[in-house]
Amino acid sequence: MCESGLSKNRVSIWRHVLAASLVSFTETTSVEPDSFFYDKRRWYSANLPNDGIVSNLPPDAILEVPAVATQEGMVAPPIGEIPVPIASVLLRRLGAVEATVDAALTGNRKTMTEALILDGGVSDYATAEKLTEALLKAQAEHLPQFR
Repeated sequence: MCESGLSKNRVSIWRHVLAASLVSFTETTSVEPDSFFYDKRRWYSANLPNDGIVSNLPPDAILEVPAVATQEGMVAPPIGEIPVPIASVLLRRLGAVEATVDAALTGNRKTMTEALILDGGVSDYATAEKLTEALLKAQAEHLPQFR
């Protein structure tokens, strides 16, 4: 697959992640439809593309931020720069997500193993490799790119 194809797929996957997050968001926080329809401007917690909301995080990262429900959708005010220690923790988490997306797009087992380590739940490579194989075996019908 060409690099532009990977980029298009990455955007598509992020859109699905965002859509799933918003579905989860509306189920857990009960966004009232009239907040959108009548532009009541109520505040909620929403999962949105960063797009400059937090200046020292990647613009394509999906962040949970305070946002106002408007007729145009959820709108988050700019937060600006967050403290470096917090940004570094979030960047590590975003790195794990990026590695996971790369593994899903390419079917690369090594990248999936590395994503498990980056996520922090597994600390050694041998255990991560075993977990990768077990997960791929259990979910083989849903992950044909890893065959």
